[in-house]
Amino acid sequence: MVGKFRQEDLEQKLKDGKIMAAAPRKEESFVSHKKKGGKKPRTANQQESRESGPFVIDFHLVNWFGLVGISPPNSKEDLDAKIEELQKLKAELENDGAAGDLDKEMEGLDKAVEAEVRKEFEAERREADRQNEEYRDEYYPER
Repeated sequence: MVGKFRQEDLEQKLKDGKIMAAAPRKEESFVSHKKKGGKKPRTANQQESRESGPFVIDFHLVNWFGLVGISPPNSKEDLDAKIEELQKLKAELENDGAAGDLDKEMEGLDKAVEAEVRKEFEAERREADRQNEEYRDEYYPER
């Protein structure tokens, strides 16, 4: 009953021009959120433009070059020279590691750390024995 009165009231206001009717929705303007297709493969033209485009190097690669102490390539022509430089550095590092310098250094460090730990442990044990003796002397004076 109330719905009927509201409907009549709206129709009367429309006739009087107090309100305007909304335009009905068109089916064409409705946007669907459904995905229509997958990723399309690259065409030959796209591949050519990528190869002939500007030289771009990823920021992470620049950081990696910095970590090994080699400047990153600035153009495609520099790539071969940088690859050779990286291979030389790799060979040097492998030779240094094969010589055993690092192993000897690590062994020396391990011994030094072990000696330091023993020294600290011995000092802690002596301090605990000293405190124990004070405790015994305090509570057992006859001994």
